[in-house]
Amino acid sequence: MKHFAQLSKFAVGIAMAAGALALAPSAAMAGTSTGNLAVSATVINDCLIVPGTLAFGNYDPTLSTPTNATANMQITCTMGDSYTVALGVGTGVGATDVGRKMTLAAGSTTLTYGIYSDTNRTVNWGGSSTVSGTGTGALQTLTAYGQIAPQQAQVTAGVYTDTVVATVNY
Repeated sequence: MKHFAQLSKFAVGIAMAAGALALAPSAAMAGTSTGNLAVSATVINDCLIVPGTLAFGNYDPTLSTPTNATANMQITCTMGDSYTVALGVGTGVGATDVGRKMTLAAGSTTLTYGIYSDTNRTVNWGGSSTVSGTGTGALQTLTAYGQIAPQQAQVTAGVYTDTVVATVNY
């Protein structure tokens, strides 16, 4: 009988261990199921423009040659986007697309200048004349070529400034 009691205790112990193993997480998996995670994004058409500074430096109204300067504008547009860049007339009184006006800081005297899209300064950049391109997704540089006409005798010595708005349409 003693032997039977030990055997019964052993059987109960095995049954308890088996029950505990049944409740424990199994390392072996019974099957596999898959599903698809939908992923999407919409790339938008966008452009960013950062105009530079067109700084002529010193202008001597007695010289017979024009004073030239350049300014670089940085533009980044979505790859494949067509864009145009337009320049406004500026803030000088009486300014036009072909005759922009810088104004003396302490007065109303103006100094006439032009902005062009070509190195020879023959293609005015303003009004309906724009610069166009296609975005690459990377930074692109556009150059504005400025020129102050020579011998503008009706100017007073001092600092002249203007602000021209650059607009990118895409």
